[in-house]
Amino acid sequence: MKILEASNISKQFGALRALEDVSCSIETGEIVGLLGPNGAGKTTFFDVLSGFVVPSKGEVRFKGLAITGKKPHDICKLGLVRTFQIVKPFANLTVLENVMAGAFNRRKTKREARNVSMDILDFLNMTDNKRQLGKSLPIASLRRLEIAKALATEPALLLLDEVLAGLNDAERTELVENIRRIRDKGITIFLIGHEIQAVLTLCERVIALNYGRKITDGPVELVVKNPELIKAYLGEELDIA
Repeated sequence: MKILEASNISKQFGALRALEDVSCSIETGEIVGLLGPNGAGKTTFFDVLSGFVVPSKGEVRFKGLAITGKKPHDICKLGLVRTFQIVKPFANLTVLENVMAGAFNRRKTKREARNVSMDILDFLNMTDNKRQLGKSLPIASLRRLEIAKALATEPALLLLDEVLAGLNDAERTELVENIRRIRDKGITIFLIGHEIQAVLTLCERVIALNYGRKITDGPVELVVKNPELIKAYLGEELDIA
């Protein structure tokens, strides 16, 4: 079942065409990667899907419902939520309070929000951080906190923008496993990443953009052999064995 459908999405900023007739769909339960060089339009595409940018043309449907032009908080209520490449914690709130802010998307009382948030912190191995201020966390913990805040909204589809960026090998391996476990809880994942090996290992399918248009969409083992993608981004075929 398709949880997300984007049809002929175009976005122009003045003379700059950031996206041009991009179409794709995401099936429930997938982990799908979005690849492309800097300036390819990846984050703009996520901005459109999540309501932060209104497309110049095209339609986005989530669980069969047209959401084009809806506000981000309304789209979040429906169950589509995204993280941001630049982490944005509430700097002077604790980790627990940061996550509770997301939980109030669906929970009405402080007790409910706290209980949901504590479960998420436990799931992401962040219980020991619950009293730390957001501004005090290292980058790996900030990445997990971004995911925790998003999970607290209780999404059906989670858009992850560069959550693996800036991590060392051990941190990246741990977060990749966390993302798999999130999918196993029934949450569909669509992610942008420049850590190519990790993305290709994690994802079952990859969509690639270049100069704002889609150049390939398919299983990892086929996408990495696509000549246009290799030329645009990878430089060479990857060994993903």
